[in-house]
Amino acid sequence: PLLLVLHGGGGSGRQIERHSDLTEPALAAGFAVAYPDGVGRQWNDGRADLDARTVREGVDDVAFLLALVDRLAAQSAVDPARVFVTGISNGGIMTFRLLCDAADRFAGAVTVVASLGVEVAGACVPARPVPLLMLNGTADPLVRYEGGPVVVFGQSRGSVIPVENTLALFGAANFCDDMRPREMPDPAADGVGVEMLVGEGCRVPTLLVRYLGGGHGWPGKGKAFGRFSEAPIPEAPAANDLILDFFRPLAR
Repeated sequence: PLLLVLHGGGGSGRQIERHSDLTEPALAAGFAVAYPDGVGRQWNDGRADLDARTVREGVDDVAFLLALVDRLAAQSAVDPARVFVTGISNGGIMTFRLLCDAADRFAGAVTVVASLGVEVAGACVPARPVPLLMLNGTADPLVRYEGGPVVVFGQSRGSVIPVENTLALFGAANFCDDMRPREMPDPAADGVGVEMLVGEGCRVPTLLVRYLGGGHGWPGKGKAFGRFSEAPIPEAPAANDLILDFFRPLAR
């Protein structure tokens, strides 16, 4: 199985590999891992008013990432039927776009501090159900839990719909009957509570882990991402643990 990891806006494949520390545990779990680079450190995730080179030049990142998967499958032992994707922020929004435009190519997805771009949400009709786990902080100052403009260092970077609307959209695509709260253990005394919304009756797992009062970053790696958020980055449950626990049974 292949795990694609998509960096956030202004980042790179090397940067998210270093900051997430995901490679070693993913390899130990049996995954091949790829950290691609977006053009100009950005993914064209569908936000039309995002002032980025990818938007100005019409970069087709859906086609790029699918071509990358095809090349890796042709040149290695990667199984094209077991391709998983995760991403943070801009990379998470790009992950949602992949599910909207190419759901038949992915076996599962995890998004970190991301929600669906407004423009893509209006036309998103996934071709098939795809297992989805979302990790979001309710006090995220960039990709706000309640939706709206994404503001980075005082500059607008497009808009997203509310996090729970994104969950509902993909819940409907995954044929969920409802989303219900479920208790979740909080293993860290970091001042950030944890709740879970879980889809009921879904054809595939569909859920949201929400960190109450959590900010914009990779849970478990607060020091690496804390400069983007005044709200605390949760220590646990760590994103790496949740990602691999979610993908591992799907990859068998």
